Amino acid sequence: MLRRRQRLPRSRGRRVLHKGWRHRRVVPRLGQRSKLTHYRALGRALRELRIRAGLTQKELGARAGANDAYLSQIETGQRDIRWSTITRLLHALDATLADLAVQVELQKSAGRPS
Repeated sequence: MLRRRQRLPRSRGRRVLHKGWRHRRVVPRLGQRSKLTHYRALGRALRELRIRAGLTQKELGARAGANDAYLSQIETGQRDIRWSTITRLLHALDATLADLAVQVELQKSAGRPS
């Protein structure tokens, strides 16, 4: 007897924890504007470092062991990023934490992430 596949409930763009599904941490769309601003500034800083290194998202993902779609979401500020992922990306970019901090400050002072 074949069973019909059950639909998974969705809640505000987040997948609900269910058998076989991994929970995705998604930045909330409403509220917490300052937090979103920081995510965007960090993502744009990482994008700038990637472009300066002459890498595509796919190449950086292969070096750092991350998916290129995940990198795209980080660069646009749509996803939260773990500290371990930041260190892997910086290692793959041959950049230091100081380089990242300078880029984040430049992004914030430029007023781009609003």
